[in-house]
Amino acid sequence: YRDGVSEVRTFRSDQTIQELVQEYPASAGLDQDKRKLKRKMLFDSDGKTVLYEKQLRPDGSVEINGSRLADGNFRREFYFADSKKLEFLRILASNGVVLYEEQYRTSGVLARVIERNSHGGTSTEFYREDGSLELVEIRGVNEWDSVERHIFDAKSEKILEVTYTHSSISVKYYENGVLVEERSVYNYGYGDQGT
Repeated sequence: YRDGVSEVRTFRSDQTIQELVQEYPASAGLDQDKRKLKRKMLFDSDGKTVLYEKQLRPDGSVEINGSRLADGNFRREFYFADSKKLEFLRILASNGVVLYEEQYRTSGVLARVIERNSHGGTSTEFYREDGSLELVEIRGVNEWDSVERHIFDAKSEKILEVTYTHSSISVKYYENGVLVEERSVYNYGYGDQGT
């Protein structure tokens, strides 16, 4: 490549790709045989399905690790520059759609979890710096689907639940995990329901 990266593809006897290896350009004064690995991928017998992936930074630290799971999904881990702490982890369906994702802070504490359901909607959990659950947001696939937000206190107990639809907003208030009040507002008026 123009940036000096070299790529070697190894093929099987049926001409399907078996392995792809990329190497960084050799440093000044180093032999071409001393190139550092940039990326390595192994492919299934079809030559298209990636079974394993590893990507390194120029300093040799791990940037990405990936592997095919038994269920056919692909697990990909992205690392911070220290190559020890995860930055985020993704599970991808065979068609490339992200089914599940964990995002981490530089401290190593979980920041967010996103999960896609079988209908395409998502559930997202947000965590505080101390690792306690702060918010869960559930969204449908399109703009007409409702959006739910569950808000938690510092002890991860639910204190508020808000549901937005195209025609209303409903709010539920909780104390010690028990519903204490419920209010709703509609496009055509106001409703109130106490408990």
